[in-house]
Amino acid sequence: MTVTLRRDYVTAVRQGKVFQETADTPEGEPVFMCALALAVISGGAYGLYAGVTALDRARRHVVWDLPATLVTRGNEAAGAALCALPTAAVGLFTGVPVMLVLWLGLLPLVRWIVQRQQQRSTGRHARPPVHPV
Repeated sequence: MTVTLRRDYVTAVRQGKVFQETADTPEGEPVFMCALALAVISGGAYGLYAGVTALDRARRHVVWDLPATLVTRGNEAAGAALCALPTAAVGLFTGVPVMLVLWLGLLPLVRWIVQRQQQRSTGRHARPPVHPV
């Protein structure tokens, strides 16, 4: 039996003519898992917020339409999920703690960008709500 090692991790095993590669190379795996978790947490937190808001104010939404804040928070959640990509690139060189600090540092920037775009936008969510009297 021949075992192929790479940095103390088994990457392949061979016995005679039978050869089996393994995926047991955890190098970079914590960074990838952290980036995936940050993206999923962003979407989950927004989904929780949107669901609670929709349930809490269901009667008002039936009469007046969905609030503009759901669109804004959705854009912020998408931006937070996208911030996981550059932090993953940085995390490959530095590690997960620095990655988390960078992601948390980018969140105020994402919020500022979304608010600026909302102020300039002319879409449905940017108009002031019209409530029937």
